[in-house]
Amino acid sequence: KLSGAVTPMGGDVAAPMKMGRWSGFNGERGRRVRAPPSLFPRQAPPSSELGLQDDYDGTQDAFKDWTLHAHAVSTVNLPAVRASIESDDLRAAFDGAVSLLQSAGCYGIADRPLLTASQVPVSKFTHEQWTRFLEVGKIRPLGGQEIRSGVRGFAVPQPAKRRWRPVFETLYNPFFQQSLVPPLSYPSRVERRRCISGYTYRLELDHFAWFDQFPLLGVGSYHVVRSAMPIRWDNAEHELFCLERLPMGATQSCGVANTTTWALMEPIIRMDGVFVTSMVDNVIICSNEPDRFVEAVRLYLTRAQRCSADLNDIEVAGRKVPVPSDPDDILRLGAQLGSGPAAFLGEEYVGSRVRNQPRKVAKLMAAFARMRDACDDPRVVVTRRQLASFVGLCSWMANTLNVSLREHWDVLRLFSRVAQQVGSWDMQLPVTPRVLDVLTPLYTVLAANQPVVPHCPPLPSLVDDDYAAVAIVDASGTGYGAYVRFTDGRIFEVMGGWHGHLRHSAWAEPIGGLKIVEWLRGRLPRGARIAVVTDHGAMCHGQLRPGSATGGFSLAYHLNSFFRALYSFSPDAAVFYVEGPENIADAPSRAARLGSPQIVKEVFHMQF
Repeated sequence: KLSGAVTPMGGDVAAPMKMGRWSGFNGERGRRVRAPPSLFPRQAPPSSELGLQDDYDGTQDAFKDWTLHAHAVSTVNLPAVRASIESDDLRAAFDGAVSLLQSAGCYGIADRPLLTASQVPVSKFTHEQWTRFLEVGKIRPLGGQEIRSGVRGFAVPQPAKRRWRPVFETLYNPFFQQSLVPPLSYPSRVERRRCISGYTYRLELDHFAWFDQFPLLGVGSYHVVRSAMPIRWDNAEHELFCLERLPMGATQSCGVANTTTWALMEPIIRMDGVFVTSMVDNVIICSNEPDRFVEAVRLYLTRAQRCSADLNDIEVAGRKVPVPSDPDDILRLGAQLGSGPAAFLGEEYVGSRVRNQPRKVAKLMAAFARMRDACDDPRVVVTRRQLASFVGLCSWMANTLNVSLREHWDVLRLFSRVAQQVGSWDMQLPVTPRVLDVLTPLYTVLAANQPVVPHCPPLPSLVDDDYAAVAIVDASGTGYGAYVRFTDGRIFEVMGGWHGHLRHSAWAEPIGGLKIVEWLRGRLPRGARIAVVTDHGAMCHGQLRPGSATGGFSLAYHLNSFFRALYSFSPDAAVFYVEGPENIADAPSRAARLGSPQIVKEVFHMQF
């Protein structure tokens, strides 16, 4: 029973402590479970989610030869970083980030009782891994310090790099004051591709074990880890330790690391002719001007060296090379990476074009081959999770190649039906020939992996003359109507009736919009930018979003058909919303009669 239960933080509660969205209440018997697959994952699903690592049994014994990602690194000179900041806003954000390293006031547990050693969860590391942490200074014996909060540690496999990454989840995460975390913002994948591609010179810099370069100062009692076995160190045996470096798994870690990265790249952001962006520990610098490119790279290297921020070697054509400091070497390497192929955050750039990394394509092909085998051989087991993750992988890769899911409506429906099934995500799911037929067209496009020029939809304009045509559309149970204005000022009324009565606006409105788009096809060149104004919210909210290129499709067939017709004709189209009583197309839509043909007439002396 939960009455009288005690949390690892101390104190009475009415429920088990939540360890994340899909654990605690939502987990199985209060234990952590994997999150369900997403149709739009932020990262490509790992091989284990696709069933490609059946030999991995969840223990480290399966891959004993893998290395542990724990290294002896210097700490960032935080005062030097602060002294280099020019912007008052950035300096304030950096000060807030540094305070998270040396003050426990933001943890939200100041009024909670001390913990006993048995209340600290046991971390799952081997004896050799504990020793390695001590050798590199990641932890130290707790000694006689009090225990204010604990940390749950475990190792996460990284098959691509054949190593284990240690993760330390702090128990104060659920109570952390989120308002104190430095704000984070990153360009979307589409924005990043558009900005990076097309530059003559590109160089990616990656900080080495970036979180480990930030020291925890005076808050060791809030970061206590516990071993399941005694670890001998300094002629004594210990089971309790405290973290010395910023842990991966704490709420504030990304904010602290990324704010410091921004501080290092601050002057480069303001440089003309240079584009720079970051993602926590990754920085990419681009330019078409050789002098400006060399100046920007050397400036970042100088600032990083001055602040004792270590960098990784640069990967070029599958091999590691030291970060160059000579101007000629910087320019030569930048030109080589600019022409490509060069990988950045899972995508491969080839000149001004981009495609998925070959290892992503290999993963896709292996997963599809496994499902094809499952269709022919009942001994090959495919689960709900694996099939849904495969669709998620296709969605992630399709975004890279400008492939819209509105052209693959059957795949969207397949994911929906798999997600709606009752039962465990890890139960077996039959792979039928129909499933393969649905997936094959999208798989074929993605497996070809032809590089494309990145396309980022522009922001909508509120000026009518920025569109080749503006169409105000409405529909009723008997027909549709619209007023269309062209850039030459001419206005037309277009109306027509349905073959049968449509009782649902969810059908009538998108079909009416589709009819008007088809009418515009015969009067404007392909690619002309048009605007559609409607009082149907789904058409507006579901449209293609500028900046991220998400949206622009729907699981609803008629709405998806409207988006498919709209964006295949006008890739930069925009959809606007108007309240129903203010929609001037309401009258012609209601005047249309069942079975009436499409009627077009020019309108004069109309306030549009």
